[in-house]
Amino acid sequence: MSAWKVAGIVLLTAIAVTYIPNYLNRLPVRDVQGWTAPGWKKVAKVYSDMLKSGQEKGGGFAVYHKGELVVDIWGGYRDTQGEGVPWKEDTLGLFFSTTKGVAALMVAMLVDRGHLDYDKTVATYWPEFAQNGKEKVTVAQLLSHQAGLSAVDFEVTEKLHNNTEEFGKLLAGQKPFWKPGTAHGYHALTFGMYVDQLMRRADPKKRGVQQFFKEELAKPLGLDFFIGLPPEEMYRMSRLYMMGLAEGFVHNILTANFESFNLYKHMLFDPLAQKAMSSAAFLNKQSLNQIEILRIPLASMMGIGTPKSIAKLYGVLANGGATKDFRMLSKGMIKKLQEPAQQTEDPKDRTLGFESEIKLGFFVANNPKGQPLIGHPGAGGQMGYADVNYNLGFAYLTNHGGTRLVDPRYIALAEATYECADAAIKTKK
Repeated sequence: MSAWKVAGIVLLTAIAVTYIPNYLNRLPVRDVQGWTAPGWKKVAKVYSDMLKSGQEKGGGFAVYHKGELVVDIWGGYRDTQGEGVPWKEDTLGLFFSTTKGVAALMVAMLVDRGHLDYDKTVATYWPEFAQNGKEKVTVAQLLSHQAGLSAVDFEVTEKLHNNTEEFGKLLAGQKPFWKPGTAHGYHALTFGMYVDQLMRRADPKKRGVQQFFKEELAKPLGLDFFIGLPPEEMYRMSRLYMMGLAEGFVHNILTANFESFNLYKHMLFDPLAQKAMSSAAFLNKQSLNQIEILRIPLASMMGIGTPKSIAKLYGVLANGGATKDFRMLSKGMIKKLQEPAQQTEDPKDRTLGFESEIKLGFFVANNPKGQPLIGHPGAGGQMGYADVNYNLGFAYLTNHGGTRLVDPRYIALAEATYECADAAIKTKK
């Protein structure tokens, strides 16, 4: 088949997947539900407008300010097939790479407790890791996507991922794709694989990410969030509607989204980027609606829960790192997480194809005043961040993924959030 025929098929598929369902199944608008504190209603108004315009079809947004829940809203449908299933307060969604921020928080907790040191080598805790030029790779470099381990040379199946001992041996033996520390490239899927293995060796109880999160964060904070979905919770799970890379590539052309077009082009045609984005054989947009896959505790992307839970987690971080009876992180660690990222010789991300900054597992971003945030975005528009300067924790979740680098729906909600936060600060002065 010629290249032009292949391109034509991809184009028609993208158009069919993107536009036809909107015409075949026009469900009634389900307006915003939930609650906002006095002074925060503008956030709900923005979300309501998105639901009414069709920009948002299903999801939610939540905000904690100074340790208190001030926004908890949702709307649309968790499943738009047939007559549709409404999104509810306890509906769960896939947060994709926002999960990486949660994993980075767990590592920070181990560092804070003295079980890990960012400046020590990974091999200090995982001796088998010291192979193929990885002897000097530090924990900080691994977390900051500088280790050259953005992909693997072996097939990662569901069975292999769940065999932690055998999987660990293969990961330890992987050869870096560049000299560690000289460049960075988004470890889209491998990040969680390596973090899980490192935590199993550093944690005194030898817990992986799934168990550590459940016992050290979900239970004490009452979070409705999982790394790997328990089968008994599948009944609450939202159905995911996402475009594949090829479909997204064409969609970006059709919508003149040239910023994201370059990202998709790089991930489709750069050999290393392709390899990085396909480092788990069991992942595709169909499998991400199946419990057999959703139950896998892959800390790169398999965080599943409610926006309120991620907002609460980051709300604790933004409010001194503690609640009345639980301490997550020390103030010293929180300060460290806000320090500037350590730059590599090459600022261009070898997976994403543009300049990016990743520090200790967190994707570097700033608030409207240029002050640092702590958190991580996820594919399709998902977001979770802490703003220590504003004492804010907030999270956005949607089951209809977009293709923008920073989703315009999230941007609108974040702008409304900061407007309300500024007003609240002025009122108390």
